[in-house]
Amino acid sequence: MVLSEQQTKPEPYCGPAHGKHTVRMTAWRMRMAADAKEYLPMPARILLIEDDPASMELMAYQLRACGFDTFYAHDETEGLELAGLDRPDLIVCDVHLPHLDGYALARRLSMDPALQDIPVIAMTAVVPDDEERLKVAGFDGYVCQATDPDAFIASIQHFLPREKQGKHRYQQQRSEDGNDPDR
Repeated sequence: MVLSEQQTKPEPYCGPAHGKHTVRMTAWRMRMAADAKEYLPMPARILLIEDDPASMELMAYQLRACGFDTFYAHDETEGLELAGLDRPDLIVCDVHLPHLDGYALARRLSMDPALQDIPVIAMTAVVPDDEERLKVAGFDGYVCQATDPDAFIASIQHFLPREKQGKHRYQQQRSEDGNDPDR
């Protein structure tokens, strides 16, 4: 008795219900998992550097509600250390910090070869008069604390790659194009 080529190839083990149906089911699940990556990306990790606990908690709450991972530093020394250790996708930094202002911190971040590719956004209480000063210092942009939550999140998303823009972007995109994969 001669075995055909198909019979000689071992099928991968797929659990107790081993067989063609199980193999197909596994392939189907793998395709679904690959498709799900488009809708369920790894969340962006955002480092918040803010000395005011109330402002810090408000920003962290808004970002976490939209699916971002946040971690924070209360001063510039802790911020530099965390940025080097944890490599965030984005840094949001208060301009007015206790010892070293946000401008000097942004300059340090932009001069560090290991950190210079991470976008740094200035957090200000009001719209800055001199945006050029922010750019020269090393900030990639700014966001005002006084903005509404949707504008704040949209500002943050602008500096993140599309796959890291959080579920707020996903929900907004889904409602715009009418494509709801959850149905």
